[in-house]
Amino acid sequence: IFFFYFFQIWDQKLAKLAKAWTRECKLAHNPCTSKQYGCLLDYDFIGENIYLGEIETQPEDVVNNWYNENTDYNFVDNTCSKICRNYTQLVWAKTFKIGCAVSNCPNLTRYSAGLFVCNYSPT
Repeated sequence: IFFFYFFQIWDQKLAKLAKAWTRECKLAHNPCTSKQYGCLLDYDFIGENIYLGEIETQPEDVVNNWYNENTDYNFVDNTCSKICRNYTQLVWAKTFKIGCAVSNCPNLTRYSAGLFVCNYSPT
């Protein structure tokens, strides 16, 4: 078996898209990541991970939270027993570009909430 692994690089356009979406303070996926909306024509596909936590949450903790979904992933038959889409997006071998952002969204909870979003692209 031969594996390809691409190093991920920071992409400012993906980060700007993430920032614009976090400012909306909606706990939902951004429809602009779909090619049909034509928001970022440079990309064939944009994956997205979302995390809602305290604004003081460290970015490493957010990424670790997504990564820890691996416990629900079955490596034998490539299925999830629960939620693991954030994990699979994070470790997807073809992901090459990444851009993330966070905004304070107190309207989403009773505490100082941070909405974290990362966008991913293979191109």
